[in-house]
Amino acid sequence: MELYVAILAGGLSNRFLPLEEKNLFDFFGTPLVIYQIKRYSLFLKRAGLKPNFIVVGNEKNFVLIKKQLERYGLANCHLITQTLPNQSGAIISALRKATKKLPFLVINSNDIFSETLINDLIHVIKKNKPILTATKVNSYFPGGYLKVNQHHRIEKIVEKPEPSTVPSLYKLFRFVLDYFPDREMLESVLKTNSSLSYEDALNMMLNQHQFEMVLNDKPFTSLKYPWHVLEATNIFLNNIKESVVKSQELEPSSQIVGKVYITKGVKIGSYSKIIGPSYIGQNTIIGDNCLVRHSHIGANCLVGAHCEVARSYLGNKVKLHRNYIGDSVLGEETSFGANSLTANLRFNEEIIESAVNGNKLKTGLNKLGVITGSGVKIGVSACLMPGVKISKKKVVYPNQVIYKDL
Repeated sequence: MELYVAILAGGLSNRFLPLEEKNLFDFFGTPLVIYQIKRYSLFLKRAGLKPNFIVVGNEKNFVLIKKQLERYGLANCHLITQTLPNQSGAIISALRKATKKLPFLVINSNDIFSETLINDLIHVIKKNKPILTATKVNSYFPGGYLKVNQHHRIEKIVEKPEPSTVPSLYKLFRFVLDYFPDREMLESVLKTNSSLSYEDALNMMLNQHQFEMVLNDKPFTSLKYPWHVLEATNIFLNNIKESVVKSQELEPSSQIVGKVYITKGVKIGSYSKIIGPSYIGQNTIIGDNCLVRHSHIGANCLVGAHCEVARSYLGNKVKLHRNYIGDSVLGEETSFGANSLTANLRFNEEIIESAVNGNKLKTGLNKLGVITGSGVKIGVSACLMPGVKISKKKVVYPNQVIYKDL
């Protein structure tokens, strides 16, 4: 069976600052939107389905996504620019490209969850009914929620409720992973009501059709805010099934413990220890007497002697020397001078807050270090307090203590 797969990658990433372009954020050396295309292609084809991918970008990221599609040999995917605002506008743009009367699957590029959910969705597709997906949550996560009745039937979608007004039954956070057996079912509502939000359009359809519900029971995240990179990293790392060591340049005194993925050209110095799950990208150097644990380190990084990197994400070309990096996200080409540190825990051990667009938000984390944009330079002996965000190409001078975002 043929179907259209619309991947929504047109978000402007405004809440993702100081990090840039969440749709192209790198995990295990692959941009996120490419990862999504590859994994959905694999699972759908394995089930005997033939996907026609439509990637919806924006004016800002169109050229960047196009380059990645060409780089990975995916030029046959249809890439279009969103012409109308909001999520409904993105879907209308995709529907205009869909010329055949085929089923329609809508995916948010930034939602990251277990492959189990994709398999469960494919199994339910065979019932030839519309499908919505969700996951049970114990704490508030920003986004939409499903309101269901006692018979487990979906009544409506409540979009971005206040934490105190989340529908109480099951607290089901909604993924944008929606299936429509008839493209025209979705098209007829959106095209005749183009000013509707996507959630309002779905609520109209819920009044007319019975939707199936597929639930996720594994860890998940959605890249809405920059600290969500740490949750995404954890999901990717926990997907490492067994250790893979492609490099031959490991000193005999170094240790590898647990499941790690070490790519080609990596050098690991004397008496260093890598604790899994961890990933180390191509041509990265880990110096002597280093400890790396539960972390993602990109390509062409230099983790100099006597560093500890714990539960962190390092982008490509990051340079460290005698540093502690804990629960942090370092953008590409960030550099740390000797003896600079990230603090990741408040004295009172309370949840760390972060300012986004002028509003203080609870991150849900009681451990959170620094988040840097690309090209940030940290001088020697600087101290960065929990949850600090530093914008692209900013400089922190030696011996400074940074309490607020730069």
